[in-house]
Amino acid sequence: MPFLQAAGYSNYLLEGRERLTIELYDSEKLRHQNSSGFLLFVKPMSQNAFRKALMDSKVNAISLDDTNVRLVRREILNLLRIHRKPLEILLNSSSSLTISNSIGWGRKWIDTMFFSSCATTISEIWSPLVKMNYLVVHGATEVEALSWVFHSPRRFILLAHSNTS
Repeated sequence: MPFLQAAGYSNYLLEGRERLTIELYDSEKLRHQNSSGFLLFVKPMSQNAFRKALMDSKVNAISLDDTNVRLVRREILNLLRIHRKPLEILLNSSSSLTISNSIGWGRKWIDTMFFSSCATTISEIWSPLVKMNYLVVHGATEVEALSWVFHSPRRFILLAHSNTS
């Protein structure tokens, strides 16, 4: 995708090609989910679903935005740390409060966190520098923003591809 490279991305995941995102209300749905050939991202919509997704080895990452941020409690943050599950923050559907809270969690609890623009069209793509600036405005240091915009996603993609190969 030349337009993604022009925006500053050397690696990316496209929904329906490399990644599959599911909203999980019922933890039993995860057991029957066929994700072969895809990286599985789960957007948990209940406490039970959140716990199940964190402990399931089929789940590559957890997606978070304003619709499910209310589920994040100390217990969930501990499970994120224990299971070393990457956390994706969906920028297009997250408020400033969600972004600021995520920055605090990333400092203290989460090993791998990254911010996704969730673009469905070219005009929705956030360039990496815009993402970094947005995070700095919301309280991240430049080093943290650099890590969450460049290093964490790259590390996640490389590790996920090596696990599926």
